[in-house]
Formats: sequence, structure tokens, C-alpha cells
Amino acid sequence: MLNQVEKVLIIDFGGPEKTIVAREIRESHVFSEVKSPTITAAEIRQTGYKAVFLCGRPTLEGMTKSGGVRPGIPFDKEIFALDIPILAFSFAARVMMQLKRGQVAIPGDNEDGAWDAESEELKVEIVKEDKLLAGLGQSFVAHSSSPYFIKSIPAEMTGLARAENMPYLISGDLSRHHYALDLQAKLDQQVVRQIIQNFLGPIAGVKADWRMEDYLEFALKDLRERCGDKHALLALSGGVDSSVVAALAHRALGDKLHAVFVDHGFMRLNEPQWIEEIFRKERGLNLKRVDAEERFLGKLAGVTDPEQKRKIIGEEFIRVFEEEARALDNVDFLLQGTIYPDVIESGIGAKKVKSHHNVGGLPEDIGFEAVLEPLRPLYKEEVRELGRLLGLPEDLVNRQPFPGPGLAVRCLGECRKEKLDLLREADHIYREELEKAGFKGKIGQYFAVITEAKSVGTTQGGERRYADTIALRAVETTDFMTAKVSRLPWDLLEHIATRIITELEGVSRVVYDISPKPPATIEW
Repeated sequence: MLNQVEKVLIIDFGGPEKTIVAREIRESHVFSEVKSPTITAAEIRQTGYKAVFLCGRPTLEGMTKSGGVRPGIPFDKEIFALDIPILAFSFAARVMMQLKRGQVAIPGDNEDGAWDAESEELKVEIVKEDKLLAGLGQSFVAHSSSPYFIKSIPAEMTGLARAENMPYLISGDLSRHHYALDLQAKLDQQVVRQIIQNFLGPIAGVKADWRMEDYLEFALKDLRERCGDKHALLALSGGVDSSVVAALAHRALGDKLHAVFVDHGFMRLNEPQWIEEIFRKERGLNLKRVDAEERFLGKLAGVTDPEQKRKIIGEEFIRVFEEEARALDNVDFLLQGTIYPDVIESGIGAKKVKSHHNVGGLPEDIGFEAVLEPLRPLYKEEVRELGRLLGLPEDLVNRQPFPGPGLAVRCLGECRKEKLDLLREADHIYREELEKAGFKGKIGQYFAVITEAKSVGTTQGGERRYADTIALRAVETTDFMTAKVSRLPWDLLEHIATRIITELEGVSRVVYDISPKPPATIEW
């Protein structure tokens, strides 16, 4: 199917902007792929992309003082010679100007202006009508959060919209359909949504042919054809992604699917029993639960680095699945719930954020004919939509993400059983109180973390104790690639903290994490 739908390309210079742009494109029923700036014009031509989006930015070290791109930052300027519509945002718009011989400047004498200056509201005036700006009126409000701006444009480009002291906020080469928007996609999503829709349809002529109903039929057919008479092993965690893969593969393969749930000792309180209830008893899945707590804790003994934990757990998962496959006849394939953000964050896009256990954490030698990842092209909301089409209940489809390594990445420092048990209890109290207060389904993700920090506190009897610190995390997000902190009621947080400290002997302090993503990640 992916060879049949029309595709657009997002070239990512870094940061969260690609996620916003990709989501708007997908919600317009157009399939998009994210690639790094190392992609060449020849590769773009060969793949047959119908349009190209440029977005994001490198670190300040990768930029000149005039806000352009330093020599050595990979980018094939021959991309601009392709007969393909191009739309560039913010930093990428300045890259376009630089390579097309325009000029980027910094207001005043601030040669070292910080990138993330305080956002300023701009009244944008359209100075020339164009299909790109249809539906925005003669003026609209946008924001600038950068000291850089486009000072001049090359002869082949035309100014389309301006703001005070920013004469070329939006400009375009109208004959070639190349557009530069000196706007931040993350700040002006309503404006960006309209512009993207105008660019995809009236300008680039891209067909809106990306539908989950079609993808469901494709994925079922693909699994049947690839597996044939052979059997497949499913790595089931009970999270949204692996649950949707379970429903999809069960419908496609029936009894040829063998689901293995590895209880590695890093699950939340009572979660292993819940997973068994849902999938074996209610959905009739051929499910085996493997008790591997001691095995995984042994592998992680003395390990404190979270990236190393992910890789160790990822490899050990595979070894368990290989052993289970050998105990069965004719099992040649491994199924898992990798989704597109996993791929991007593991370094397939412009920059690596972390190794997901099912992407960057996999060992090179895997004892299966192939690893099948039917959700690999999909974002989280698309996975949820697919789950609904497969008839999964809303409680499961809307379940919060839970990392494959589980509580191992929420247990800072060495993972010891007593420490994990303490975290399980604290997390249960936190989740229970939030749900009692009516926040279930209203917050993107919430969980507890046990830190390496110890602090002084007192017992209920007034005795001094030196014990662990629990951090609480709650974020609001639609795609889990960007997130903002949930502003929970202060009295609720205080009540939760009091419960955790008084009920759990090993905790002396509770803190609340107020870090947005980026620059922080959701998981610790």
C-alpha cells in the first residue's frame, strides 16, 4: 500500500517541529516520511515524493551568527533544482534563503542573539494574494520567537506577507512553488494547518489517499502473505502498540500466532494479571506468560545508565523470545509494536533522542527469519484509530503509553527488587488518586519515578529517617513527541504526596516534575 499512496517528505534539521508538521499532513490524509538532511536530490527523485517540507533546526553550534547554516551541515542544495514543490519553516526558511542567495539578519547589534527569545505577537499583513495563503484573510496574528529574520530575498522570489520589521515573513518562488515561511510551526498551529492544507492540495496537487481503513486491509494481507504457512511469535507487553499488533495479527494469522508476555519484573502493580485476563480469557489469544524477573534483574545488576538498561533489556527480550520460539514448531517470525516515533527518536531522523528497546536496542543477531512491524509507519493516534477499527475496547485503545523496559527506566540508578516494589506502590497511589479526582482520559500520561536522591524526613512517630525521593510526572500531549506539563491542583498534589510518604516506609519526600518536552523527554 505504501508504494501506492502518494508521499511527501519532511527533511528534519532537528527539534519538535517535524512532529507538528507531520501530524498536520497525516490529518490531511496524506502520507509523510521524516528523513535527515543527508538525503540527496537523487534519492528524493527516485522515491517519487510529491512535495518536500523543510523544518526544524540544528543546535546553535550548527548555525552561523546570521542565523544561517554553517558550512559542513549536510544538505544537498540540488534539492532546490528538483521539479517538486517545497515549503520551508523558520530555520529551514532561512536555509532556503541562504542557498538561494538571499540574506538573513539579526536586528540591532545582537550578533549572539539567543535562539529562543521571548515570543512576540506579530500582526501579519498579506501583501500579495496566493493560493498558499487562501483562507487567512488580509491579515492574521502569528508569533516570532527568534531574533533572526529574512532581510532580503533573491530575484526569483516574491514577498507574500510581512510584519513590522520583518518585510519577508512569507515569500515564494511562485513559478516553481518554493515557499519560505519565517514562522514557528509550534507557535502558530492554526495558521500552519491552513497553509499546509493549501500547499498539499491546490499547489502540490497531492492526493488525500491515506486512510486507516485501507491500511488495515493492507496490513492484514501483508501479514498473511509474508507469513504464509509459517507461524509468528508476538512480543506482547500489554501497551497500546503491542495490543493493536495482537488484534491485527490474530485476525490475520489465527492459530498461527503465538503471543508471549515476558514478565520481566518491571510492570506496574497487578499489571501481569490484568494482561492475562484481557488477552487470554477475553480475546482468546494463544498466550504464554514467562516469569523472567530474576533473569532480568540479574542482567541489570550494577547498571545505572538508562540507555544501557534499554539495550540490555532489548537484547534479553529477544533471547527469551528465541527460546520460546525454539520450543514451538515452525515459528520463523517475530512480531512487535514498533511505531514511527520510536524510529525517529532512535536516530532514523535527524538526531537520536534515545534507543527504543524495539528499534535501537535490538541486538544485531536475531534468531528469526524476520522481524515484522506492521505499525512501523504509524503515529500514536493512527495506532489508536487502527485499534478501534479492530474492535479493541476504548479503555485499551486509550491506555497511556508504557515503555517496553517498563519501570526499569523509571527506577533511576540500579534496579533492585525492593526499590522497584516501592516504585510500584507509589505509582499505584498516584494513579489511583488522579483517577478518583476525574483526570483519567484527560491527561496524556502520568506516572511516578523513584530517583537516586535520598533526603531526611520523619516517621509518623516523629523519628528521623533517611529515605528515597519520588518524583511525579504528568504531561498533556497529542503525539508524545512534544508535551507540556499538566497543571494539577495544588491540594491534590499535596494529598498524593502525603499518602505516599505516610503509607510507604521507604519514601521521605515527593517532588513534581515541571519539565516540558523538549528539552526534557517524557520518561526520565
